Amino acid sequence: MNESLLVLRDVHKRFGSVAALRGVSVEIRPGRILGIVGGSGSGKSTLANVLLGLERPDAGAALYRNVEVHRLKNQARRDFRASVQMVFQDPFGSLNPRMTAAATVEEPLTIQRRGSPADRRAVALAALAASGLLPPETFATSFRHALTG
Repeated sequence: MNESLLVLRDVHKRFGSVAALRGVSVEIRPGRILGIVGGSGSGKSTLANVLLGLERPDAGAALYRNVEVHRLKNQARRDFRASVQMVFQDPFGSLNPRMTAAATVEEPLTIQRRGSPADRRAVALAALAASGLLPPETFATSFRHALTG
């Protein structure tokens, strides 16, 4: 599968006199992961918000499967939201302190009605293992305060 999943083409975004993005282009293919790093104020959050369709670019285009993100409707928008997600590095700012690691991974699958509870638990354990949290069964019941960034 060579089709691009998510593309930014020459994206520009300003907030008043501040140019947050100037001519940014990114291409993400299925099965790939994009990490965004940079200093404070470098446009990371703005880039992510444009990629996710939370902000419209002032110029350029944000495309999901060759359709502008802000034009997605109904099932296409649901498919987009199920396929593209942002994971924040800070566990204290992004993880619910009342949920275990496994429950946190399972939650979007439950919301999207994907798989049985046993299937979701298997996916959660596999994700924890892939993240280096071994053995995953031990970390599955851990809360965010027990995890490091």
